[in-house]
Amino acid sequence: MLFSSLSTPSSAIAGVHVSWREGVHIDVGEGPGVWCDAVHRRDLCFISSAPLLKGVQRTDSLLCSERTFRLYESLHDGASKPDGALLSPPGRPFQLGALRLELFPSGSLPGASSLWLRTAGGVEVVYAGSPNPTPRATVEKMQVRGAECLIVHAPLAACPTDLPTREQALYVLREHMEKAQADGAILVVLCSALSTAPELIHALRSEAHDAAPIAASLSLFAHAQILQTCAAFRRVGALPDHLPTSAPLLRRVAKDLLPGSVVFWPLGAGVESLATLGAAAAAKHPGRSSLRIVVCSAAVLLPGACASLFAQLTALGLPMPYGIAFPDAIDRAGLLRYVRDTGSRRVVLTAGACADLATALSPATCESLGPPSQLRLF
Repeated sequence: MLFSSLSTPSSAIAGVHVSWREGVHIDVGEGPGVWCDAVHRRDLCFISSAPLLKGVQRTDSLLCSERTFRLYESLHDGASKPDGALLSPPGRPFQLGALRLELFPSGSLPGASSLWLRTAGGVEVVYAGSPNPTPRATVEKMQVRGAECLIVHAPLAACPTDLPTREQALYVLREHMEKAQADGAILVVLCSALSTAPELIHALRSEAHDAAPIAASLSLFAHAQILQTCAAFRRVGALPDHLPTSAPLLRRVAKDLLPGSVVFWPLGAGVESLATLGAAAAAKHPGRSSLRIVVCSAAVLLPGACASLFAQLTALGLPMPYGIAFPDAIDRAGLLRYVRDTGSRRVVLTAGACADLATALSPATCESLGPPSQLRLF
């Protein structure tokens, strides 16, 4: 995993004090201030995306978008809205005490938002969360707001390599699919169940005509966790309820898979079952390659980010995976554009700070905030 190279406990920004206490706390000098993506909810806490609502309690005072909470409810059966929850539509500024607040789309997940705030003294701050500028069919397009200070989670900013476009990454994935079919192998796609799998599956199902060589015989399967995520995405309108009859079906993974099948598997799930899947395929179709594995994630650009995963695969006797850098996070070039568009004079990173990035961001100052933080892709 990638970790910030620096760590500072707090940062004073034009009369606004920003500190790290198991989350970001923005102290505006009046009242309790605003917490952002905090592990232990205290006072009002802004939550930028559905996964960060995990462990929410009935007594928590939360601020998030309505779609974020709907996605959380869809992912967790029986989840209920806390009594103190404030669900705000994006793009509608509102007053909360002395603060002027607005949620706006961050582009990372359905309903995911960044937070803009203006203090009584006129200082503007943006807590961006984990923004993603790549246009994708399953999420609202990322927006930007002007601010003097920008607080952002951008682990990839420490890596100078640019991510490919969505179309380029999908082209490479289809090449691997064609190769697996030609070799009689099952292609396993390891990716984030939330940020990447629904997008990849939707692209392959709705745009199969763009991949004519494989469209006729495409068989798609997914881990139960990914099927649950896709169902949740459909319930919040991030995926369509119906696709053309020509679209390939998406089914739950079974033990007996035909050669050329494509299996989507969560990066956060155990890979032990893949060994069983490979053994069953080899026994049923002897003399053929059993599995071909690809990791489809921005994390493949980070040295050592997938080391633990690779070690597990090797220990199970599975083949080493190929890496496909999918733009499911903001890279350095994207962060530099984001900072320029906000006009921020000070950038505070909860992940991704490094010396050469600070130079690239000049004349804006760059600071690291909080403990080492890993890439939120798994």
